Amino acid sequence: MNNTVQGRTGPASSVSAAASGSAVAVLDVRRMGVSFEDGGKAKEILRDVSFRISAKEFVCIVGPSGAGKTTLVRCLAGLSRPTSGSVLLDGEPVVGPPARLALVAQDYSRSLMPWLRVRDNVRLPLRGKGISAAEQNARVARALGAVGLPGAEELYPRQLSGGMQQRVSIARALAYDPEILIMDEPFASVDAQTRAELEDLIMQLQRASQLSVVLITHDIDESVYLSDRILVLGGRPAGILQEYAIDLGRTRDQLETKALRQFAEYRSEVFRSIQAASAMMRKDDRP
Repeated sequence: MNNTVQGRTGPASSVSAAASGSAVAVLDVRRMGVSFEDGGKAKEILRDVSFRISAKEFVCIVGPSGAGKTTLVRCLAGLSRPTSGSVLLDGEPVVGPPARLALVAQDYSRSLMPWLRVRDNVRLPLRGKGISAAEQNARVARALGAVGLPGAEELYPRQLSGGMQQRVSIARALAYDPEILIMDEPFASVDAQTRAELEDLIMQLQRASQLSVVLITHDIDESVYLSDRILVLGGRPAGILQEYAIDLGRTRDQLETKALRQFAEYRSEVFRSIQAASAMMRKDDRP
């Protein structure tokens, strides 16, 4: 399997500065590999995965189910250690959950503590960090205001809709004041209308807060709509098979942007890449 970036044609042919190495990387993944023991034998999940995320960049990672996206997320967030290679945040090896990185998971119902009010859920990662109570309160208020939930501090998660609960999860990540935000299928559990609203929310927050964002998604339209760059993960073991620089301007709209011919061309290219990755994985899985 070839884990390097393949040749590209069409609207996604250019490579961003971060990809080419000319920009300073906030997150730098270098030839990372992950293997697990399976029945006494080593099972290789990821091999030679390399990419860089620059400051203020929004990167989506897509790929077939079973390609190893969750394993990749765990390594990026410091929840698992790679078997080989390295993950660097601002040049420092990630050996545990970094202080400058926040993670938003897919299942908000499991990530929020049901017995805690909204304010205490948002405050949770600030505890024990030497941050004064006044500063914690200020961060909670700012974060809830940023996600459109001012005045929800006293509510419990069960009193909120699914979309509102995910907004609380995002607020908790923002209150941590991260440099980079990792999001693992964050909108997969909500309806289509709420998903669109949350997509626009995270795009606005990313630009207002100058965050770097890495978002894992199965939704091709979502990846094209949100990202500056798309990475396609696939193969057995998995690597980065394709990379697409997305040039749709900084201001995007759910209706107008998705009606553009260029948007459709990007979507088709990414879809073809995922289909090719799926075919490769099916072939590699044959006995």
